[in-house]
Amino acid sequence: MPRRFEQNEGPSEDDIRRFGGADSSLGFCPECGAEISDLADICPSCHSWIPEGAQRRHPLTSDMMRRWYAFIGIAVLGVFLYLWLFRGG
Repeated sequence: MPRRFEQNEGPSEDDIRRFGGADSSLGFCPECGAEISDLADICPSCHSWIPEGAQRRHPLTSDMMRRWYAFIGIAVLGVFLYLWLFRGG
């Protein structure tokens, strides 16, 4: 006799091993930042087309890093300019 499934049973260990878990390939949508599968062509959250696939880093984190590097670069340039102009370098 076939096994009856409970309504709230959830995924089996075999399902988790095959379809997800620690080695599942998830990334982020470049438009809205939602977590999506690497295999997705369209984001299920914002419905934007993702031809190159999901990003590994969250877009907000990537944008913050670019701004931080720009700030450091401008600060270093400002220090050198100050030393050159006011210290007679």
